[in-house]
Amino acid sequence: MKKLCCLLACLALMCLGAALADNWQFWEKADGTIVLSSRSVEGGEVITALSLGKGETRLIEVEGVYRPEFHTNRYYIARVDEGGVLTTEQTGDARISVYYDDKKHADLAVKVLKNPSKLEIDKTAMELQVGESYQLRYRMTKNTYSSLRWYSTDEQVALVDRHGKVTGVAPGECQVYLETENGLEVKCDVTVPLPAPAQVITEKYAEGYAFESTLLEYELRGGWQETVALASSDESILTVDESGRVACLKQGEAVVTLAASRGGQAQVYFTVLPAASQVIPEKGIYFLYTGGSVKLNVRTQGGSGAFTASCQDEETARVEGETLYALKQGISSVRFDAPGGAYAESLLIVRDKPENTALKLKSDEMAVGETQMLSLEGDAFPGAEISVYSTAPGVFSVDKRGRVAALSKGDGELVAEVGGLTFRYQIKVGKLAAGLEFGEKETVLGAGDSIILSARHIDGAGEITYSCPDAGVKIEGDCLTALSPGEYSVSARLISGSGAEMKLTVCPAASRLTPAFAEASIGEGDTLEIPVSFESGEYSVLSWLSADEKLAKVSEGHLTVLASEGSSYAEVSTAQGVKARIAINALPAPTEFDLGFVKVDQGGLFTDYVSLNAGESINVTPGFSQPYTHVTYTVSSFDPGVAKAEGGCIVGVKAGVARVKVETYNGVKREILVEVK
Repeated sequence: MKKLCCLLACLALMCLGAALADNWQFWEKADGTIVLSSRSVEGGEVITALSLGKGETRLIEVEGVYRPEFHTNRYYIARVDEGGVLTTEQTGDARISVYYDDKKHADLAVKVLKNPSKLEIDKTAMELQVGESYQLRYRMTKNTYSSLRWYSTDEQVALVDRHGKVTGVAPGECQVYLETENGLEVKCDVTVPLPAPAQVITEKYAEGYAFESTLLEYELRGGWQETVALASSDESILTVDESGRVACLKQGEAVVTLAASRGGQAQVYFTVLPAASQVIPEKGIYFLYTGGSVKLNVRTQGGSGAFTASCQDEETARVEGETLYALKQGISSVRFDAPGGAYAESLLIVRDKPENTALKLKSDEMAVGETQMLSLEGDAFPGAEISVYSTAPGVFSVDKRGRVAALSKGDGELVAEVGGLTFRYQIKVGKLAAGLEFGEKETVLGAGDSIILSARHIDGAGEITYSCPDAGVKIEGDCLTALSPGEYSVSARLISGSGAEMKLTVCPAASRLTPAFAEASIGEGDTLEIPVSFESGEYSVLSWLSADEKLAKVSEGHLTVLASEGSSYAEVSTAQGVKARIAINALPAPTEFDLGFVKVDQGGLFTDYVSLNAGESINVTPGFSQPYTHVTYTVSSFDPGVAKAEGGCIVGVKAGVARVKVETYNGVKREILVEVK
């Protein structure tokens, strides 16, 4: 056992991973606070070293840590108290270590210099325009240092950032100061002059239509906080408000004057054109399905073309903007009104969409050169028009009859509209395949069986047609039905003529089915494959069903238990009605198992121990308390170079220690410590 414990300790050391690298950094904020954080700090700059003047203090914060520890290698130069306050004592170099957990820390180099005795800036007075900036530069006594503070006496006039960049904000005067920690101070007088009067920039000529309004756009260039007054020379023709909105009252001409508060001025010569004299809707009758919508298009004689639309019966349909929405079956009218009084009406017929009405495409994948038809299936809407178009006409085209033609490689969308409803189809066009191939060169069926043919394209795409010249096989589209026993050849062809052949053997239909076992006791969640054999020379495609799908499901011969208790059966059958049953007993999923090896209890890392010679193997056979006939489990090795898992056995490879895991389908596992001698 002592030897076993040593082996366990060695393997535990081998399993230790390398610690992930920390990404903690020091950040200096604008107020001088130093922050140690594993993520970026808003408004902070990353630093690895810090220069300070003698007698200065800084606060060090550690983000997200309750009680960090602070240490310094030279406390007589710089020291940090338990609250993170860093204080410099005398000139020299020191290293501050900040521990953010028991074993991890970050270091910050601190250089303490003597305080400056002299401070200068490159300008003591300057003039800035509004929005203009200047970077002030400073100089202090050589080989000295002090923390600096910039500030403005009036930030409404000029702003200064932490680096000494000054920006003019508004007309006025102020001072920008620079101070050191040890009391030195210099200033710069800043003057921001009042800008020149603004210029009013706008178009010289404009026009609008009677009974409509329009926005006169203008710009104030330069100046400072000026306003603009607008006036019309003839308010019987047009009026204008302070926002520039012009209301056109009648046909004629007037001048709009724009006057800035400090003297700038501009004039716009405005012409009011006549209103529309006639409204002409795109359609005299609108046919819509309930739930459908259509964009309303109108042209006018005279006027701007503007109109408003409304439905006489708002329970039948409603208008939002220029879109008409059909709400319920009925007959109504849509009225179109133009500014000035001209109007027109169109008839609206709304019907419920028949349930069997749908637009159909044969395929959404095509090859260059192929065509197909878009068809309307079901009851057509009398009077409804079908409108179709391609969003990628260079990739595929579609004509008024719905004939879709693939033109070049690419993707696009086919849009079809009928009765106000819109149908969209994504169409992919590829190059015509170089050929075809069947996944299986030979296929076996029983007489009466049917399958879906699925030849694969070789480097491209294209519609596939299938055929067989013999009467013993029937093909409709891609569905093949075997009619009588024999040997047949099935062809797949492209429009280019290239294709592939598949050999089809049709056997007599199975007269008897023999499952590999008649009864299965399986744990909840486990899956079991059920092989089925036929009488000699016979074959049939099999269908599966579960008598109780809450207890178990079965698909293509694979049975999965869903419940933890109960009994039922699975049934397998042929198209000709030959059947067989397999009894199913559902048991609880396994919660433990035994391997029959030496038991080990070393803190839970291993449960079993086995010793092998190199080249020797041993079977792994879990034992369960429940009477399962089948349990799915896996055997895997963490160290296959020492001991590998192979076909449910452990095989010794070379001298050493390895871990092998045995795990059931539902996650119950045991780990084996394998010693290979």
